[in-house]
Amino acid sequence: MRVEVPLQDEKRQDGSRLTTSAYLRDDGRLVIAGQDLGPVTNMVSDDGEYEWSHTYAAADVSAVVRALGGREGDDVLLVLREHWAGNNRASDLMRTLRDSGVPYEVWTWP
Repeated sequence: MRVEVPLQDEKRQDGSRLTTSAYLRDDGRLVIAGQDLGPVTNMVSDDGEYEWSHTYAAADVSAVVRALGGREGDDVLLVLREHWAGNNRASDLMRTLRDSGVPYEVWTWP
């Protein structure tokens, strides 16, 4: 059973909804994924939906933990839940990870 950590569940006054969560795959890769619905997607989507994910290699998860302020050996999902969950933290989280230089794969739809 996959443990998923909710990081953002924001409903905006314009009807937009932004959700972000994180989980570990069976092979140890970390996935941070999101779905944006409504007017907030107008710049990238004609149908009002945008999905994305950033996937970090299992070998890089300890670097992610350190980039997020954790210590070697800390559980990445626990670090995310305790220090990076909340609607006001999602953009800070993604900026921190981008600035850290830890490589990741990007997937988007559409």
